[in-house]
Amino acid sequence: MFRDLELTLTEQVTVKVVTQSLTPRGVRPARTANGHGKSQKNKAAIRKAYLDGLTPTEAAKSIGVTRGYVSQRYKEIRQELKLTA
Repeated sequence: MFRDLELTLTEQVTVKVVTQSLTPRGVRPARTANGHGKSQKNKAAIRKAYLDGLTPTEAAKSIGVTRGYVSQRYKEIRQELKLTA
């Protein structure tokens, strides 16, 4: 029984190490469909907050995300607007 457990754990560790070594840094694993949908809703809400003139702090409180996340999205929105101008 212990031998089977040891083999299973060794296999799991090997898979994780190989996966980490083959995955470029900065690449995150794919999110579940539910997480992706929530992310898209948050981004849409942040875009609306930006267009409504809310500060990052106000937007973060109303949406329920961190201020840092909102600030990053605001920065991306400003860059997009500069590219289209």
